[in-house]
Amino acid sequence: MSDETYQATVDGTVSWDLIFDYDNSTNSGTIRESVTITTTESIEFTAFEQTFNETIRKELEKEHVGTEVGASYEGISAKVDASIDISSEVSDTLQETTSTTFKSNYSKTTTYLRDITVGPYSKLALYQQRFQSPGINVLGSAVSTNPPPTQTVTIQYTVRPIRFVKDIEVHYGDHPSDAPANRVLEFSGGNDDINDGYGGKYVWIVPIFTFNAAEAATRFDLFIQKDAHSGWFDLAKGAGGDYRYLEAVADANNSLKLTELKLYRSNNAVGSFPLPYIGHTGDINANRKKTYLYLIWAAVNAF
Repeated sequence: MSDETYQATVDGTVSWDLIFDYDNSTNSGTIRESVTITTTESIEFTAFEQTFNETIRKELEKEHVGTEVGASYEGISAKVDASIDISSEVSDTLQETTSTTFKSNYSKTTTYLRDITVGPYSKLALYQQRFQSPGINVLGSAVSTNPPPTQTVTIQYTVRPIRFVKDIEVHYGDHPSDAPANRVLEFSGGNDDINDGYGGKYVWIVPIFTFNAAEAATRFDLFIQKDAHSGWFDLAKGAGGDYRYLEAVADANNSLKLTELKLYRSNNAVGSFPLPYIGHTGDINANRKKTYLYLIWAAVNAF
């Protein structure tokens, strides 16, 4: 697996919308008006991600770059050709696509007043800059009375393949010092030994990762049962009572693929968890009292 980054480009367009048109050509007086200008920044997440990944793959294939099989990509940084004069809103929106919190539709609207003066026997038309690329639409604060023609602009992205969770390994120990460094941690920094408080072995889980979206898990199922399951690793090793297992499920019909795991320990039952954790198992400690314990996960759409 590799965390190598790549350079790739996506095209967009800059055009100009007419927002004010006043004909004062038959009037000897000066016209003064205040015009409300609205700026909008919007990203339609699914459209952006799908087109972004298709374009990036084609671009990397064209450049004969040896990329990961079945990979989906995320942007780390984005910039527009410096020769194109774009509004600050365009730069802000492009940076939003590379944010670690960008996982859903994004929209921002602002308004401001601009004073317009139209002299005697004259006309004035005012245009507002619009930037568009797949899934992105920005009506910026840049305005002009004499705009250039529609231009194609190149967005330079630095991208990397997304690392997905494929499965877990269960690790046993006899001492806290046996804990693997790459284990799944507890959300609030609490104890990540699944058997904590119940005796038996120390039990930790370690994620297995892949860059191939087709191999990625879409959820984990929890099994609590009286009988041992051959080949599975008991999360309650040595504690007695029910056997407890986690199984990774990779549903090919579900585009939401897991990217991160945490344990969540609580004194009370929990039904929802802080973002970006959008999925969870049932209580791993069910029927053995003390704390409630859940495996929770973050996920992204893979295209």
